[in-house]
Amino acid sequence: MAEEIIITVEEFRAMFPQWADATTYPDILIENFLAQAPAFIQPYDSCFLQLRPKVRKLAMMNCAAHLMTIWLNATQNGTSGTGTSGIVSETTIGEVSVSMVVPPTQKEYLFYFNQTPWGQAYLNMLRARVPLGVFYGGSDQRVFIGNNK
Repeated sequence: MAEEIIITVEEFRAMFPQWADATTYPDILIENFLAQAPAFIQPYDSCFLQLRPKVRKLAMMNCAAHLMTIWLNATQNGTSGTGTSGIVSETTIGEVSVSMVVPPTQKEYLFYFNQTPWGQAYLNMLRARVPLGVFYGGSDQRVFIGNNK
């Protein structure tokens, strides 16, 4: 088995300077999302996804940046992540009214990662390197990732 890819907080901050402020975005916060990325992409080569180590590292960082962005958006304005997440299509302040965009795809996995530029980069890195395609998930949310888009 190939050596496991480890991403440091410093490497992450260098790639994503918008999160360089250690006071606003403490190391432990970034470490939490870096620790979640391997749940989506293995930190070492696998037989079905042949990515060079540098590209795999970039994919893992993009995945972590996506997860962090989704979380930060969900927790902004003191909602503690308890609000609805997604793309807002309409808003109203007086008498409160919010409308969300209906997912343009039937696959929640693809919709979820397409909500941020980093999630899109992550998906495209996978699509470019999966030779025959891979199915993720089960039952009605099965997703094919491959070159057929």
